[in-house]
Amino acid sequence: MAQSQPDVHSIRITSQGKIKNWVSFALNSFQENPDLPLAFHTISPKVSKGKKDAKKLASSAALVPRLLTVVEIVKREYLRDLATRRSPRMKGLHQYNEIGTLEDTEDTKEEKAEGGADEEQERAKKIVEAVSGKNHVRQTQTPFMRVTLSTCELPHLEAAGATYQPPTTRKLSKSAKARAAKRRRREEGEEAAERGTAEQAQGSADSNAEEHEDGDRMVES
Repeated sequence: MAQSQPDVHSIRITSQGKIKNWVSFALNSFQENPDLPLAFHTISPKVSKGKKDAKKLASSAALVPRLLTVVEIVKREYLRDLATRRSPRMKGLHQYNEIGTLEDTEDTKEEKAEGGADEEQERAKKIVEAVSGKNHVRQTQTPFMRVTLSTCELPHLEAAGATYQPPTTRKLSKSAKARAAKRRRREEGEEAAERGTAEQAQGSADSNAEEHEDGDRMVES
């Protein structure tokens, strides 16, 4: 039986948005919903047929550096947040990178399929014009990037072709190491105390059972 894929919250990086807002949202999301991956992307919103703006579509590629900046800040601040909250988690965020073209996305394929006969006729007309030398078929490719950050591994993304970057392991300061060792000793002491209490209770029960047996033998004699 195939395992269900986890939900993913998508965040579109734009030229007008503020980096600090995206970072703040991401950190709050990972703290409140640690099992929810976040997918940062530069995919432009859908535009109606006949009104495509080449500059607007090309922005999906121009915004890649901005996207990577947001991702790196989120990863860095996530580790700092773990240290601030004294979280026992030592690893940062798993990263999956996807690069493609808008024309190859599932939504675009569905739109083309819904176009029906009209789009097929238009496509055939352009091919005939190109073959006859009257015109050249204009190829439109709109690149985009999507980066998914997650607190756990997402093997289905890697299987689909995404490149994987393992999480960074944070380094503890001397004081943090001392606190961790103290916490570990305390937990071990509590476990030992619980085992001792259980053994003592068992010993008491065995002793009571032996006393009852001795009493029964005295009555019989």
